[in-house]
Amino acid sequence: MTLCYTEPLKMMPDVSPILTSEGHLLIAGGLDNGSNFTPSKAVWLFPMGMYEVEAASAANLWLWLTPLILLAIALLVYFFINKRPPAASIPEERNYNALLMDRIRKLMEEDKLYLNPDLKATDIAEALGIHRNIVSDVINSQTGGTFSQLVSNYRIEHAKALLHQNPNMKLSFVSSESGFATEQTFFRTFKAATGKTPKEWIQAID
Repeated sequence: MTLCYTEPLKMMPDVSPILTSEGHLLIAGGLDNGSNFTPSKAVWLFPMGMYEVEAASAANLWLWLTPLILLAIALLVYFFINKRPPAASIPEERNYNALLMDRIRKLMEEDKLYLNPDLKATDIAEALGIHRNIVSDVINSQTGGTFSQLVSNYRIEHAKALLHQNPNMKLSFVSSESGFATEQTFFRTFKAATGKTPKEWIQAID
C-alpha cells in the first residue's frame, strides 16, 4: 500500500469496497482533482487475516482458562489427600465402617481365622479385598482397640469355652488350640483379660 501526503481534503473520496474470494478487502476509487499529492483513482488491497484474529482469540482464551484449570487440579488433589471426608459424607462412612466390621467379625466367628497363630491384618485385608490400613482403622473406630486386641479377645473366649467344657484339659493344649503361638503369651494375655491365671479362672468357675 502506498501512502501519499496531502492537505486536508474538502470532499469525501469516492470509494467502492469489494470483498475478494480470498476474504480480503479491496477498495477502488479516490479523488480526481488534478492534485499531485492526492491519491487519484488508486486501488488498495487490505489483507483481513482472520486466521490471525482467531489465533489471538484462542490464545487469550487459554490465558484465562489456564488459572482456572490449575485451580481445579489443586482442589482435586486437596480433597484426595485430605483424609477427613466432608461433613455430608460422614454418615455414609460410618455406615460403611459398620458393615466392614460385620464382615471382619464374620471371618473371625464363622471361619475362625483367629485360630491361626500367624494371623495378620494383611490376611484379613486380602480376604476382604481391601488395604490392611483400612482393616486397622475400621477396628479402631468400631471397637476402640487394635487388631491384635481383637484377635486376642477371640482367642481368650475360645480358651474359656474349652476350659469350661473340660476343666482338666492341659493348658498347653488349650493354648495351641486357641491360636496362641506360645504358652507364655497365652498366660499373659489370659490374665490381662480376666484378671486371673487360667488355673485361677478354672477354680472360680468350679
